Amino acid sequence: MNIYEIRVVQADNDWFKTRRYPKFDVVILDQILYYSKEATEEYIKLAVENDAYADLICFIVIERPMDVLCYSDDACVWLYDQNGRDATSINHQIGDIVEVLKNDEIVLGFVTAVKNEMCTVMTSSNIKSSLFVDARYIFKPHFKIPVHTERRLKKAIETFKNKNNKQDIEQ
Repeated sequence: MNIYEIRVVQADNDWFKTRRYPKFDVVILDQILYYSKEATEEYIKLAVENDAYADLICFIVIERPMDVLCYSDDACVWLYDQNGRDATSINHQIGDIVEVLKNDEIVLGFVTAVKNEMCTVMTSSNIKSSLFVDARYIFKPHFKIPVHTERRLKKAIETFKNKNNKQDIEQ
Protein backbone atom coordinates (compact mmCIF):
# COMPACT_ATOMS: atom_id res chain seq x y z
CA MET A 1 0.00 0.00 0.00
CA ASN A 2 1.18 3.50 -0.82
CA ILE A 3 0.58 6.92 0.66
CA TYR A 4 0.27 10.15 -1.35
CA GLU A 5 1.66 13.40 0.01
CA ILE A 6 0.51 16.75 -1.38
CA ARG A 7 2.85 19.71 -1.06
CA VAL A 8 1.40 23.12 -1.90
CA VAL A 9 3.98 25.52 -3.31
CA GLN A 10 3.23 29.25 -3.05
CA ALA A 11 5.13 32.45 -3.70
CA ASP A 12 6.65 33.73 -0.47
CA ASN A 13 4.54 36.62 0.87
CA ASP A 14 7.00 37.81 3.50
CA TRP A 15 6.59 41.59 3.81
CA PHE A 16 10.37 42.03 4.11
CA LYS A 17 11.22 40.12 0.94
CA THR A 18 10.68 41.40 -2.56
CA ARG A 19 8.81 39.08 -4.88
CA ARG A 20 9.90 39.91 -8.39
CA TYR A 21 11.66 38.40 -11.31
CA PRO A 22 14.25 37.22 -12.25
CA LYS A 23 13.91 35.09 -9.10
CA PHE A 24 11.94 34.95 -5.88
CA ASP A 25 11.45 32.59 -2.95
CA VAL A 26 8.65 30.07 -2.58
CA VAL A 27 7.31 28.28 0.48
CA ILE A 28 5.65 24.93 0.98
CA LEU A 29 2.71 25.62 3.28
CA ASP A 30 0.81 22.37 3.49
CA GLN A 31 1.67 18.72 3.49
CA ILE A 32 -1.47 16.63 3.21
CA LEU A 33 -1.59 12.82 3.17
CA TYR A 34 -4.05 10.66 1.21
CA TYR A 35 -4.35 6.95 0.51
CA SER A 36 -5.09 7.23 -3.23
CA LYS A 37 -4.00 9.32 -6.19
CA GLU A 38 -7.66 9.92 -7.05
CA ALA A 39 -8.22 11.53 -3.62
CA THR A 40 -5.22 13.82 -4.15
CA GLU A 41 -6.53 14.85 -7.57
CA GLU A 42 -9.96 15.58 -6.07
CA TYR A 43 -8.36 17.73 -3.36
CA ILE A 44 -6.37 19.65 -5.98
CA LYS A 45 -9.48 20.16 -8.14
CA LEU A 46 -11.46 21.56 -5.18
CA ALA A 47 -8.58 23.74 -4.01
CA VAL A 48 -8.27 25.29 -7.48
CA GLU A 49 -12.04 25.78 -7.89
CA ASN A 50 -12.30 27.47 -4.47
CA ASP A 51 -9.13 29.58 -4.81
CA ALA A 52 -7.92 28.03 -1.57
CA TYR A 53 -4.35 29.29 -1.97
CA ALA A 54 -3.12 32.79 -2.76
CA ASP A 55 -0.12 33.11 -5.09
CA LEU A 56 -0.25 29.39 -5.88
CA ILE A 57 2.67 28.10 -7.94
CA CYS A 58 1.93 24.37 -8.07
CA PHE A 59 1.00 21.20 -6.24
CA ILE A 60 3.57 18.44 -5.84
CA VAL A 61 2.21 14.93 -5.25
CA ILE A 62 4.63 12.31 -3.98
CA GLU A 63 3.73 8.62 -3.89
CA ARG A 64 5.64 6.65 -1.28
CA PRO A 65 5.48 3.08 -0.04
CA MET A 66 3.57 3.09 3.26
CA ASP A 67 6.50 1.63 5.18
CA VAL A 68 8.90 4.38 4.00
CA LEU A 69 7.69 7.81 5.13
CA CYS A 70 11.09 9.45 4.91
CA TYR A 71 12.95 10.16 1.67
CA SER A 72 13.12 7.24 -0.70
CA ASP A 73 14.31 6.77 -4.27
CA ASP A 74 11.18 4.68 -4.79
CA ALA A 75 8.99 7.79 -4.68
CA CYS A 76 6.96 8.78 -7.76
CA VAL A 77 6.35 12.50 -8.24
CA TRP A 78 3.62 14.38 -10.13
CA LEU A 79 3.27 18.15 -10.45
CA TYR A 80 0.08 20.06 -11.11
CA ASP A 81 0.11 23.72 -12.13
CA GLN A 82 -1.93 26.48 -10.46
CA ASN A 83 -4.91 25.46 -12.64
CA GLY A 84 -4.78 21.83 -11.48
CA ARG A 85 -3.39 20.54 -14.80
CA ASP A 86 -0.78 17.80 -14.84
CA ALA A 87 2.49 19.63 -15.55
CA THR A 88 3.62 16.93 -18.02
CA SER A 89 0.75 17.96 -20.32
CA ILE A 90 2.22 21.45 -20.77
CA ASN A 91 4.51 21.58 -23.79
CA HIS A 92 7.29 24.15 -23.77
CA GLN A 93 8.88 25.38 -26.98
CA ILE A 94 12.34 26.75 -27.65
CA GLY A 95 12.30 30.49 -26.90
CA ASP A 96 9.45 30.32 -24.33
CA ILE A 97 9.97 32.52 -21.28
CA VAL A 98 9.39 30.25 -18.28
CA GLU A 99 9.76 29.88 -14.53
CA VAL A 100 11.83 27.04 -13.10
CA LEU A 101 11.00 25.68 -9.65
CA LYS A 102 14.44 25.13 -8.17
CA ASN A 103 14.50 24.01 -4.52
CA ASP A 104 12.86 26.90 -2.64
CA GLU A 105 12.89 29.54 -5.35
CA ILE A 106 11.51 30.40 -8.78
CA VAL A 107 14.03 31.43 -11.44
CA LEU A 108 13.00 33.11 -14.69
CA GLY A 109 14.62 32.07 -17.94
CA PHE A 110 13.94 30.83 -21.45
CA VAL A 111 13.88 27.38 -23.02
CA THR A 112 16.85 26.61 -25.29
CA ALA A 113 16.27 22.87 -25.86
CA VAL A 114 13.58 20.24 -25.29
CA LYS A 115 14.28 16.51 -25.35
CA ASN A 116 12.68 13.49 -23.67
CA GLU A 117 10.63 15.46 -21.14
CA MET A 118 13.72 17.44 -20.15
CA CYS A 119 14.39 21.10 -20.94
CA THR A 120 17.47 23.24 -20.98
CA VAL A 121 16.66 26.69 -19.61
CA MET A 122 19.02 29.65 -19.85
CA THR A 123 18.53 31.83 -16.78
CA SER A 124 20.53 34.86 -17.97
CA SER A 125 22.37 36.03 -21.06
CA ASN A 126 25.39 34.00 -19.89
CA ILE A 127 25.40 30.59 -21.62
CA LYS A 128 26.96 29.07 -18.49
CA SER A 129 23.79 29.83 -16.56
CA SER A 130 21.81 27.04 -18.23
CA LEU A 131 19.83 24.53 -16.18
CA PHE A 132 18.94 21.02 -17.36
CA VAL A 133 15.52 20.50 -15.79
CA ASP A 134 12.72 17.95 -15.77
CA ALA A 135 9.91 19.64 -17.75
CA ARG A 136 7.48 19.09 -14.84
CA TYR A 137 9.32 21.79 -12.86
CA ILE A 138 8.88 24.44 -15.57
CA PHE A 139 5.88 26.77 -15.67
CA LYS A 140 4.57 29.74 -17.60
CA PRO A 141 5.26 32.94 -15.65
CA HIS A 142 2.77 33.44 -12.81
CA PHE A 143 3.23 37.19 -12.46
CA LYS A 144 3.81 40.20 -14.69
CA ILE A 145 7.39 40.39 -15.88
CA PRO A 146 8.98 43.85 -15.49
CA VAL A 147 9.59 45.54 -18.84
CA HIS A 148 13.39 45.74 -18.43
CA THR A 149 13.59 42.03 -17.44
CA GLU A 150 11.44 41.01 -20.41
CA ARG A 151 13.59 43.12 -22.78
CA ARG A 152 16.77 41.55 -21.39
CA LEU A 153 15.35 38.03 -21.86
CA LYS A 154 14.11 38.72 -25.39
CA LYS A 155 17.52 40.12 -26.32
CA ALA A 156 19.18 36.99 -24.87
CA ILE A 157 16.73 34.78 -26.82
CA GLU A 158 17.57 36.61 -30.07
CA THR A 159 21.30 36.35 -29.37
CA PHE A 160 20.90 32.62 -28.67
CA LYS A 161 18.87 32.04 -31.86
CA ASN A 162 21.30 34.07 -33.99
CA LYS A 163 24.27 32.17 -32.57
CA ASN A 164 22.59 28.81 -33.29
CA ASN A 165 21.55 29.89 -36.81
CA LYS A 166 25.12 31.00 -37.51
CA GLN A 167 26.46 27.62 -36.31
CA ASP A 168 23.89 25.78 -38.47
CA ILE A 169 24.95 27.77 -41.57
CA GLU A 170 28.65 27.10 -40.92
CA GLN A 171 28.03 23.35 -40.72
